[in-house]
Amino acid sequence: MARYPACLSARFGVLAILLAMLVAPFFSHPEYSALAHTTSQLGGQNMPGAWIMNGGFVLFGSATALAALASWRKDGWRNFLVLLFGLAMVATGLWSTGTAEFGNPVNAREDWWHSFFATALGFAFAGACAAALFGPRGRLDDPISWVGLAASALLPLAMQALGHYAGALQRAMFAISFVWIWHSYCGARTIRPGRDGQHTP
Repeated sequence: MARYPACLSARFGVLAILLAMLVAPFFSHPEYSALAHTTSQLGGQNMPGAWIMNGGFVLFGSATALAALASWRKDGWRNFLVLLFGLAMVATGLWSTGTAEFGNPVNAREDWWHSFFATALGFAFAGACAAALFGPRGRLDDPISWVGLAASALLPLAMQALGHYAGALQRAMFAISFVWIWHSYCGARTIRPGRDGQHTP
């Protein structure tokens, strides 16, 4: 039962941002395309209904950070990286990207901070996946962490190369992070020995 608060928080965060991602496009700019445009642009500066997506970022990030704190004693290093991921996610909801392509005025400083935190959360997620595999209590037989680590490296490159599908590729990255968060905090509770000989939930 000790894992229950973390699992509840993780589930709430994932469901909250999923709802925002599904609902926000209906209130956004008429030229917004989920295939080509990212969720950051959905919550971009001066975009109609941007608060819906930005609210999803804040809720998901806050809930993920709380899940990491609730599980801190089980794997402090991995949860530290998840905490950074969550806090950076909150920041992306507070500082929005510029959306000049939709005819909106852009605050360059705010756009810079959004990009900074978006990059930080990407590195934090990759680090958390690596810690789940190679850390003191890591398990090399965790396929979801392998997928998360590979996607962290490959999907951002694919987004740059295939700009017309940037929105779809970014959503794929989000989907992988959702599965990883859910798996990490709500997965099977069977106690298994870690690579260091300790028991890992």
